[in-house]
Amino acid sequence: MDISSKKLELLDWLMHINDTKLLGQIEKLKQQLTSSHSEQPVFGRLKGKIKISPDFDAPLNDFKEYM
Repeated sequence: MDISSKKLELLDWLMHINDTKLLGQIEKLKQQLTSSHSEQPVFGRLKGKIKISPDFDAPLNDFKEYM
């Protein structure tokens, strides 16, 4: 089954829903999905949130015998 047939199946299923509470939940889900995908990547967004220890490049003691 391809994606277009799945979309048609989903739309057919949604057309037969009579429960307003369920429709409200589906609408909330739709809004959440569209808002999370609409964010554009921003260079430097995590600046200051990631910390690297000063000895990051130091050799590891576990590999001394191989050096």
